[in-house]
Amino acid sequence: MIDRFERFSVAIAEISRYWHKIASKEMERRGLRGVHSIYLTALYRHPEGLTAGQLCELCGRDKADVSRMLSAMEKKGMVRKEGGHRNLYGGKLKLTDEGVAAAEFVCRRASLAVELAGSALDESARAILYESLEQIASNLREIAQNGLPDASQAGADLRICSKRAAEAPLKAPAARDPLAKERALRPLENVHMARCRRSPHISGAKSLSSGPRTLR
Repeated sequence: MIDRFERFSVAIAEISRYWHKIASKEMERRGLRGVHSIYLTALYRHPEGLTAGQLCELCGRDKADVSRMLSAMEKKGMVRKEGGHRNLYGGKLKLTDEGVAAAEFVCRRASLAVELAGSALDESARAILYESLEQIASNLREIAQNGLPDASQAGADLRICSKRAAEAPLKAPAARDPLAKERALRPLENVHMARCRRSPHISGAKSLSSGPRTLR
């Protein structure tokens, strides 16, 4: 069990560290920090505009961080505010043309990074990986909210889970796609860096959508 914990913890920590390092290097080319990519792609996904409060919820950041990051983006001409007061609260924030271009740059580079990182996985392995990560994240979220159960209850819960897993029917693996390597780069969905979807800003733009938490 300890070995599983160590492998999981180290792998997740390394993924997060290297992802942030890549994001920082890429965003430096735009004179921004890696964390700005989260706000760029969230606003790109919502061309109708978002309030500061909505950005806090979508990006998993507090108000102070949202205010600080968006102020820097506004000074660089990438974000504009409509309605409300002069501060970032009370109105909607939208990307300028320059902001849209920066968001599309983030989407393209993030898609490339995800494609290269998962190049050794076929479609079946990728689907199992993402489904497993989503389930682990959901379980950890519940544990964080409710706390770990005591030892006796935990043992009972584990026995129930093991029984359900043993009784669950096995899913047949998807057939390998022989043209996978020849396809255009797959869009990135929900990850800590790119949360984009098709935008009316640009005709024919790739669909890149979020979740923290879902990649395809």
